[in-house]
Amino acid sequence: MDLSKIKKIHFIGIKGIGISALAKYFKSQGISVSGSDLKLKGHSSKNITKDIDLIIYSPAINKNNIEIKKAKQLKIPCFSYPQILGKITEQKYTIAISGMHGKSTTTSLIGLILTKAGLNPNIIVGTKIKEFKNSNFRLGAKPNFKKIKLNKKIKNQIEKNEILVIEADEYKGSFLNYWPKILVMLNLEKEHLDYYKNLSQIKKTFLKFAKHLKKDDFLVINKKDKNLLEIAKKVNCKIYYFSDKDIDNAKIKLKENSIKENFAAAMAVSKILNIPQKILKNVFNNFKGVCRRFDFRIEINGAKIYDDFGHHPTEIKATLDMAKKITKNKLYIVFQPHQYLRTYLLFKDFISAFDKADKVILTPIYSVAGRENSKIKKKISSKKLACAIKKRWKEKKYNKEAINMTFEKIPKFLYKNLTKGDICILMGAGDIYKKIKI
Repeated sequence: MDLSKIKKIHFIGIKGIGISALAKYFKSQGISVSGSDLKLKGHSSKNITKDIDLIIYSPAINKNNIEIKKAKQLKIPCFSYPQILGKITEQKYTIAISGMHGKSTTTSLIGLILTKAGLNPNIIVGTKIKEFKNSNFRLGAKPNFKKIKLNKKIKNQIEKNEILVIEADEYKGSFLNYWPKILVMLNLEKEHLDYYKNLSQIKKTFLKFAKHLKKDDFLVINKKDKNLLEIAKKVNCKIYYFSDKDIDNAKIKLKENSIKENFAAAMAVSKILNIPQKILKNVFNNFKGVCRRFDFRIEINGAKIYDDFGHHPTEIKATLDMAKKITKNKLYIVFQPHQYLRTYLLFKDFISAFDKADKVILTPIYSVAGRENSKIKKKISSKKLACAIKKRWKEKKYNKEAINMTFEKIPKFLYKNLTKGDICILMGAGDIYKKIKI
């Protein structure tokens, strides 16, 4: 499809964090944009008119959606968000960040570094970047090479096509639509098991993505991840390795709530583009973080309350490890499990994920529309998870507490129990940040 001839686009699911950024991109190109979403006034066939040139829909939208059906009747081309973003990646010098955890933070860091270096990147990310006025999109422009000395080949590619920095989502193999010149792989483990059969299938999909890279392109991988190391052996491109130790070796001090590997990955990309370390350090030292990633919210009784998007056992462990380092007092976590199927399939991993916390409060499980199994719903609950955590802690003789609680009771519980110096993390990818009113 020739996107240059498009004059009007309608987005189905326009409130989605990724698709809304794409809508902003096309609007910046002078294209007329409209959209619908369940969070707005819902979907209606009346939204689809003959003057629309293209329909872009969120991967979460069902193919039987009333607007998609109407568009097909009118013979309007319909493409998913990753399909269209993929077309744009072919037109730009694209840097894609993939992995199960840390994509948004790393994408934001790389985007900020390139911006400070004068490379003027386009940025599409799955969160709001505080430095860009809480936007998930930055419009790029012609790069300025005054601050850096790039090798001629990369410089020519960037000069011709501009830079695009994107978060590359693995769900349903979405990232297989993307064609980057620099591909960052942060981590690889079991996730999205409602789509992928097992870890082996996930590894094959990541490898297929990595093979999009050509001989002179770059794969940037976490050398501490054994699954990624297997992929590195099977690709024909330039490979850069990174680990959290790179930050220590460079004598860069980060804020206490920083995940070093995200910063190390950003540093590796900076080396490829020959960006001076003083620019790198400036971004790292002043990075405000991204929305809902250990994001400070409020104080209660002198205890600090943070908001976090984490919903996978590995993310929970990493966040609690980080939080434990910045308090000598009690560490609370209020966790909303995300999706019944994920909770069921990763149940054993969830049981051990909370060991660093002193008190765990589990809310009702967040049900993900279109991705649940009615039989699984009957087999799993927050109460069962709380009981399993308590059993583990009793066996280990931990003096800790795990309970399940309704959203309505949580504020009163926190005000009654939190004391000065404590930390409490409200965590989950659902609507926990809306449901708990404090």
